[in-house]
Parts: sequence; C-alpha cells; structure tokens
Amino acid sequence: MTISWIIKQKPRVNISHERSEIFVLTTLALPSFAQANSYEFVDVSRYVAVKVDRHQQQSEPLKTVVSMTIPNQIKTVGQALNYILSDTGYSLSDPINLSKNVRILLTRKLPNIHRNFEYQTITSILKMLSGEPYQLMIDPIKREVNFLTVIK
Repeated sequence: MTISWIIKQKPRVNISHERSEIFVLTTLALPSFAQANSYEFVDVSRYVAVKVDRHQQQSEPLKTVVSMTIPNQIKTVGQALNYILSDTGYSLSDPINLSKNVRILLTRKLPNIHRNFEYQTITSILKMLSGEPYQLMIDPIKREVNFLTVIK
C-alpha cells in the first residue's frame, strides 16, 4: 500500500528518478529492519536491563530468561528438573535412556541453594542443578533433555 502511494505521488512531486527509487527502497527496507530488532529491554534493577528477544525465546524455549522459586513440596533434583521443564515443551528423557549415574542424581535431595533463581536461562538452571560432573544434552527433535556423565 505504501509503495502504490509513493508511485502515485511521483508525477506530482518533482523528484528525480534516482531519488524516488532510493526512497522506495528505503521504505521497503524499514519494515524488515523493524522485524530484525524485535527485542526489548526489561529493567532488572535501577542500573541493569536485560535484552529480551521474543523470537529467540519462541524458537528456543530453553534459552528463555526466567526468575523462579521451586516450591517446598519438591524434594528431589528429578522433581525440580521436571518442574522447571514443565512449561517449556521439553521433558526429561525416558528413565530407560538415563545412565545409572543420572538416575542416582535425580533421586538426590534438592539443596536449598537451588530453590531460587533470578534472571537466568532455563539451560543454565538445568546445568546448575546437575552440577559439573554432568553435561546437558538436548534433543530438539524429541524435545527431551538428558545428561551425560563427564566425570566418573
């Protein structure tokens, strides 16, 4: 619609041919530029703002920045992982696919220090809950999360 308006106005406005083409091209480029910068800043505190890209969060839900408190009725690391993944569309792998060490991790008591997370990605929270001996493995096709034991 904007293009037809510019073309209709071209005979009335005395603009050279090259300038009108540049104007049309810049007008066409503006919407794509606006879509490319689809992020916004969310104030975290007085001096800190987090850049939030809505398209990235929708295409990669595990990279969503969240603040969450894990309820007291959740007692184990496995329950906490399921709670964190509940709204993402991802889930833990089938227990058959989990190694013995990962199954042991899932039955461990959830430390109190791992109950409150502020302004972190879901991926980083999952890594914190599992600890250094485990590497986070994400299957984007099945939308499953698993852990690989790094230290034996």
